[in-house]
Amino acid sequence: MMKNKILRNLWLVFYSLFCKTKCVYKGPNGKVVKILANGPSLKDDLNNLIETDATCVLNFFCLDSIFWQIKPRHYVLADPAFFTEENTPSNVARLYEAISRIDWDITFYVPLRYYSVFRSKVTRNKCIFIKTFYRSPLLNVRKCTSLDKYMYKKGLHAPSAQNVLIPSIFIMLNEGYERIFLYGADHSWISQMVVNDKNQVCLVDKHFYDEKEPILKPWLNGVEGTFKMHELMGIFHIVFLTYHNLEKYARYLGNAKILNMTVGTFIDAFNRK
Repeated sequence: MMKNKILRNLWLVFYSLFCKTKCVYKGPNGKVVKILANGPSLKDDLNNLIETDATCVLNFFCLDSIFWQIKPRHYVLADPAFFTEENTPSNVARLYEAISRIDWDITFYVPLRYYSVFRSKVTRNKCIFIKTFYRSPLLNVRKCTSLDKYMYKKGLHAPSAQNVLIPSIFIMLNEGYERIFLYGADHSWISQMVVNDKNQVCLVDKHFYDEKEPILKPWLNGVEGTFKMHELMGIFHIVFLTYHNLEKYARYLGNAKILNMTVGTFIDAFNRK
């Protein structure tokens, strides 16, 4: 398993050396971008974000009517579930139906290994441009060394995409934005977790676009049941550490600042405003 993963990553690096779609650092563009994560707090900010600078949205954002008013320039998809070729989940099918109707220029960022799959699904829409990034890091997931940062700039390496906000921040840094504002980045899962009588870790998974009140559900790991509490805490450790590494990368670039505008956020790595 580990050997296959190493070989696959080496192949992706080799391929990306000649790949024109990879997201490399462009240099500063002097502009502002707002990243709209899908946390519940975003609902309180949306009315102030319709008339805005460049916007980056994530995951199922296009299924909300506000998508068609904001007309974002950037869209990031990271979860492998978006790129299944068989037995496509209904919400993913709805996503592709929605983006097929986009009538303004927009760039989608997808993991390098899923580029061909995504391109085949959106090829008829000439408004859609595609760039790629690494979903899994090639080097130590917990560190951000000088070599890491150099490879980040060249598009040959990326922070671990434990959730979609991580690559979104990384990509906007490489696109050259000098001010990156985060909205809806609650990350307050810990306050919404309980352990039920079956010793299953359960979560009330809330998003700004929820039409019904979310209910408590076991936190499935997609493999063999539910996550164990220690597994989730290990994942949370990497997630929040990665945000600190992204802050280091922003400082390394020298002219980029990440500002967290989310009320009640659990992220402590970025300046607040």
